[in-house]
Amino acid sequence: MDIGLRSILSLVPNPLTGFELHNSNSNAPGPLSFEVLQSRHFQSLERLSLKGCSGFTSKMAQSVLENSPKLEYFAADYICMNDIAQSPTPWACESSLKELWIFFARQEGQGHLNSLVFGMIASLRRLEKLDLSMDMINLPAYPNAIQESARLGRSLSLRLDAGLGQLENLKRLEYLGFDRTTQKLEKMDVGWMASTWRRLATVSGKLSDGEERHKELAEVFLERSVICPVQRFSYEYEKEEYGRYFELEGAHTDSDDEY
Repeated sequence: MDIGLRSILSLVPNPLTGFELHNSNSNAPGPLSFEVLQSRHFQSLERLSLKGCSGFTSKMAQSVLENSPKLEYFAADYICMNDIAQSPTPWACESSLKELWIFFARQEGQGHLNSLVFGMIASLRRLEKLDLSMDMINLPAYPNAIQESARLGRSLSLRLDAGLGQLENLKRLEYLGFDRTTQKLEKMDVGWMASTWRRLATVSGKLSDGEERHKELAEVFLERSVICPVQRFSYEYEKEEYGRYFELEGAHTDSDDEY
C-alpha cells in the first residue's frame, strides 16, 4: 500500500491542504509515500490526520511539525520524547497549529525531558486543543518501547515541577486531554491550569492515582467551571477495555517515578 499511496500523492494535480488516513493495517504511510508527502505537500498542508497508521513513525511525526508552516490540525499516534531531545528543531507550525492530538512517549529514566518538550509545545501560541492520549486499537503493531510507554502511561508529566509553567502563554487553550497517561497532579498544578488558561473548558484524564484523589482535584476545575469527566478506576474496567491489546500485569505501577 505504501507504493500505491506514493503514486496517488505524486499524481494529484495540486499540493494538498488536507490529508487523512485512519486505522491503516498496512505499512502506509511508509517511507516511500511519506517522502512524496513531505516534498510535495508539507508546505501547503493545513490538516493532517494519521491515527492508527502503523507505518507512521515518531521521526515522521517530528518532520511534520518541523516542516509544515501552514499546519492547523495534526493527529498521529505517538512521538518519542527522546527523538525531540536528539533534534530539538523549532516547529514550523508554531504560528499556525490550533489542534495537536498525539501521545508523547517517554521511556524509563527520561523524566528530565519533560521540560524540553514543554518548551517546544510552548511555542504553539495559537493552540486551542491539546490531547496527549494514546489510542490502543493498533498498539500491537508499534515498537515494543512504545507499547511499554503506553502500558505504563509514560508521557508528559503535567506538573509545575516538571516544567508545565512553560505553557503559560497558551492563552487560547480550550481542551486538554491525557487519557491513559499516568499523572500524579497536586492541587497547585490543577489550580495553575484553571487560573492560567482562562478559556479552558474541558479536561479529560485521570488527575492522580486514586479515585478519591481524582475527585478532590477535579473539584478545583469544577469550581472554575471547567468540565472534568468522571473516570473509571477499576482494574476490571481496564482489563475489559485494554486486556485484549496487552497483558495488564504491572500496568498500575511505573518504576520510573521521576515526576
